[in-house]
Amino acid sequence: MAGDRRRLGLLVGALALTGVALLLVLPVQLLCLAVASGGFLVAIPNLTAAAADVVPAARRGLGFALLQFLLSLAGSAGPLLVGAFSDATGSLRWAYAILAVPLLAGALLAFRGRASLEDDRGTALRALQ
Repeated sequence: MAGDRRRLGLLVGALALTGVALLLVLPVQLLCLAVASGGFLVAIPNLTAAAADVVPAARRGLGFALLQFLLSLAGSAGPLLVGAFSDATGSLRWAYAILAVPLLAGALLAFRGRASLEDDRGTALRALQ
C-alpha cells in the first residue's frame, strides 16, 4: 500500500505540476500547485525510505551521500535549465512544461522499479547475515 502511495504521489505531483505550466486560469493553477506539493510531500520521504531499504547496511552511507549529491546537482541545474529553455522558447510557461517531461519519466521509472523492490530488500537483508 505504501509503495502505491509513493508512486502515485510522484505521478500525481508531476501531472499537477504540468497543469500549473499549461493551464491559464490562476485559481486552477494554484489548485494544481497545491496538489503537486501534496503529491511530492507523500512521494519524496517514502522514496528516500525505500532507498534505505534496498541499500545494504555496509554501503548505506555511500548510498545516501550519492543520493544527496545527485539531488543537489539536479536542484542546482534546475534553474539553469529553466532559464535556458525559457530563452530558447521565449516563454517561461513552456520552459516549465518542457521540464515536466523528465519529471513524468521519473514517475514512470518509479512504477517500473516497484517490480524489483521486494527482491532488492531481500538482497540487502541477506547482506547483513
